[in-house]
Amino acid sequence: MDKEGGPNLDLSTHNVETFRYARMTFGDKCCPFLLSAVIRLHVEKYINKYKRACEMLNELYVDDLINSTSDTTEALQLSEEMIHILGEAVMNLRRWATNSTTLHEAWKRANIDCRKTSEQSGVPLKILRIIWDNGNDNLNFDIRQFEKLNNFMKAVTHVIHTKF
Repeated sequence: MDKEGGPNLDLSTHNVETFRYARMTFGDKCCPFLLSAVIRLHVEKYINKYKRACEMLNELYVDDLINSTSDTTEALQLSEEMIHILGEAVMNLRRWATNSTTLHEAWKRANIDCRKTSEQSGVPLKILRIIWDNGNDNLNFDIRQFEKLNNFMKAVTHVIHTKF
């Protein structure tokens, strides 16, 4: 190769620009780890000021949070604190869902992005593949998921027995 474009390029005579990624692509295998690291970094800043909200954010599963509180006021305060903490990382916590009509109305008044009840929208809410009828506060499991898992486990067991 020639001197200009070859692997032995003399960098001392050229201007070198260093670039850094400012966005994370979704679908990469390292995404959940990096997301968790960024969340923990921001949580550490607020652990003394918003202790309970930080504890809840540490319970995130990729992008789902399932939790409960003893009353509506506490739930509203915690949701506002978590939105503030992750807002610092330019992460938008949205699509909040509750079984409390009082909390749902409070979120609306506070301009917090919340989902309609499954009854209002006509679409069941799914959290970690569990169907939640938040209007009646019922959890529904699709048994077919367990059948698929059972078939998978049978196949794995068969492979293990034939190999060993």
